[in-house]
Amino acid sequence: MFGDFLEWAGTTRRDDRGPGGRIAVSWPDVRIQLRNLALDLAAWVGDPGTMDTADVANVIADAHHRFQLIHPFKDTNGRTGRVLDHYILWVTFGLHSDSLETSPSIEYFPTEGHEDEYYEGLLEADLDRPERIRAFYLERLLALFDDT
Repeated sequence: MFGDFLEWAGTTRRDDRGPGGRIAVSWPDVRIQLRNLALDLAAWVGDPGTMDTADVANVIADAHHRFQLIHPFKDTNGRTGRVLDHYILWVTFGLHSDSLETSPSIEYFPTEGHEDEYYEGLLEADLDRPERIRAFYLERLLALFDDT
């Protein structure tokens, strides 16, 4: 995704780093953890046709948090995670229109308070308390659907 200006783009990190300097996944385990995330995501979704907005928000929030915790790249993890959110929304749940420009797009940080809520939610999820990040995603999805 960032290959035009980052020579390492498309490869997982080869050193230990993580969000806020905390290393949850050592670099040799990154690919294994990404595969486990993909398998878990498939299990969480099950039958997407039976899920309501809160269920969709929980899946996206949990996948996003896990991706950030794995921290698979040297940089761009936040941006890549937000692209992953849209992939899940559009492809996994089929919530897209005929073009990228007209497909629903999550507005993450319409205010400074939303940015604080996002980062605080991620920190709480690190402590096995996912309610705050899930609430953040539910609020952002409801706002998205209210605008469409």
